[in-house]
Amino acid sequence: MLEILQKIWKKHLLYLDLSSNFNDTSLLDASELAILLSANAENYERYLSLKDFEFLLSKIDLRADIYSIQLAQVMSINSIKAGFFLKDDIIKALELLKNLSKQDDMISFLKALQTKTYDKKTEFNSSFNELNKINEKLALLSKDENIKQRLKLAKDKFTNTHFVVAITGVMNAGKSSMLNALLKNEILGVSNIPETANLTVLKYDEKSRARIYFWSKKEWQSILSSLALSDFLQEESKLYIKDEAVIKDISLQELKNFSSAKNQISALIKKIELFYPLDFLKDGIEIVDTPGLDDVFVQRELVTSDFVKKSDFLIHLMNASQSLSQKDSDFLLNAISNSRNSSILLLITKADLVDDENLKEVVNYTKNTLKKRLKEHNLSEFLVEKVEFLAISSKLANAYYKGEASKEDFEKSSFAKLENYLLNHLFSSTKSSLILKSYKKELYLINKSVKEQIELENTLLKTKINSLDYDNAKLLNELRQEEKALKEAKLDIQKQLEGLEDNLAGLDNSLFLLVQKITQKLSDEMNYCLNKRQNISMQRMLSILDTTFKDGLLDLFRELKFKNLKKTEELLANLALKYKFLDANLEDKYENFKENLNQNVEEILSSQNYFAFRMDLEKAFKEKDNLKLEDKIKEAFKSFDFKNLLENFELNKDFVQFINSKLKAYESTQELKLKTLTSFDGADKIEQSQRILEQNLQNLDLLNALERELL
Repeated sequence: MLEILQKIWKKHLLYLDLSSNFNDTSLLDASELAILLSANAENYERYLSLKDFEFLLSKIDLRADIYSIQLAQVMSINSIKAGFFLKDDIIKALELLKNLSKQDDMISFLKALQTKTYDKKTEFNSSFNELNKINEKLALLSKDENIKQRLKLAKDKFTNTHFVVAITGVMNAGKSSMLNALLKNEILGVSNIPETANLTVLKYDEKSRARIYFWSKKEWQSILSSLALSDFLQEESKLYIKDEAVIKDISLQELKNFSSAKNQISALIKKIELFYPLDFLKDGIEIVDTPGLDDVFVQRELVTSDFVKKSDFLIHLMNASQSLSQKDSDFLLNAISNSRNSSILLLITKADLVDDENLKEVVNYTKNTLKKRLKEHNLSEFLVEKVEFLAISSKLANAYYKGEASKEDFEKSSFAKLENYLLNHLFSSTKSSLILKSYKKELYLINKSVKEQIELENTLLKTKINSLDYDNAKLLNELRQEEKALKEAKLDIQKQLEGLEDNLAGLDNSLFLLVQKITQKLSDEMNYCLNKRQNISMQRMLSILDTTFKDGLLDLFRELKFKNLKKTEELLANLALKYKFLDANLEDKYENFKENLNQNVEEILSSQNYFAFRMDLEKAFKEKDNLKLEDKIKEAFKSFDFKNLLENFELNKDFVQFINSKLKAYESTQELKLKTLTSFDGADKIEQSQRILEQNLQNLDLLNALERELL
């Protein structure tokens, strides 16, 4: 869609061509569209004075003036009307912008606007298939096996990207019934597959089967501190708990012997994967069915928390007749404030048992309670807007799929809305957009490499055709010299890379300061509650702990990383100066640090050590003892073994991989030069060289056409 929208914006057309094949929604997002639509007679002069608003207009090739705002708004409305943006997302964003100026008229207008349903999943798959076709064309146009391998790896990498949907809720919230209806198949809770006590990941596969992951011995030792083992479990643990975690593939019929909550052996299981040939799970969708939030087995709660943090979409279930429980409230508060998801879908289950008025009361009560909790934790109450509400009836949907209910009953179940909402959000998400952008960028770079190789080959072929034997011999000699220099350079560079050590100087002092910071913040909060004679909120104390610990580690890792960055930059400059032939290859950006950093910190926060740390501090909070608090924090920090952690983190890994990849790319180019020069010896092959040259020129035209598609 990006290319088409750019043309439409630039031509200043007032209506979208609804028959066009839109395949990229990355030009503007819903929040930016809402900002454009929020401009009105009351605020437009203030908007036009803002640099950010001017930049937003420039993204769609418009100037900062009243005419451009009106044009942008007409185009925005037609984009919403065509279904390229979800109307509800825009309305929610406008609700948040009410603080700046009145938005009631625009919100009312959008609510009444008739919009088309746009299939985001089909759009995404269509775009992906087009990129795969370009991939295949590049493979045919390239003679280099390294290039062909890069193309295969790129296709595999992006094809195997998964969208993870986490399903949460307290026990009896209706997770199994909802999943059966969503998947249009009785997967969970039926006779041969009992309701599992473990975290279960549902994936697509042509063959139905199950895979069980048991705890490793190290994980199990940590669990034993809070678990009394029966004689049966002690014997079974000898079979399944090993140094290297045991993975067992079984049939679905065997699953009941392991996973049922009634079976003690389920305590030995970390997670279960179920594979089914179900349409909904195609295209990389994985559904994580979590144990109930009120599960007494705390280690399963840790695994659940880890999956929720990494999920691309979160669905939380709440029984309409039971309203918002304390567990629901605590979980949603944490998810709203810490989840990476831009929105959370709260499903109110068993809606067929409650009338519309009561459903509205449930929604209002839930919203107001969450707003109150957010304010208590000094967080913006507007964060509650991340939560979408939908009332469903799994009973009606399941009955319809069995042929026991009418289509009208199915419409009342709201499952068509649920499926459409879920698929549209997954396949129009930031992640899906990044997948397409990254794949397109990788293909663009490969296309560039293929062009460079063909152009180089053409230069060498022309030399052969013109029979410039002296120049040919001279060039061959130069290449032999470069080949020798490359071997020496590789040895020298590898030696320098091996000597590049991670700089851990100052780590102890940084950790001491972090301990002091955490202690101070927790003590301040505890003292405040004591002075005000208020009860200490465990949820707030743990939230302060998590936030301060995480932010402190991120700062510490960043500081160490950028100390090392100076060293790597110096080495980079020296290498480029010393080896001129590598200079052009060393210009690319090689840092991929931020994503790796966040992932490593999240793993620490999901670890058994950190869980035990939180449990110990929770006891100190209850005892209201500041001295014990500091002692426990100091003791816990010793158990984390940060030095070993940082060594495993390999702060210079990205840099080393970058240098090695550039060396390999240069080596590949040199091999092609030599192969071209030596493959057409003799006057009888001049004609063959001419044919290859003509074919190469045709291939360059094709590559230029592909490049235009990838821009």
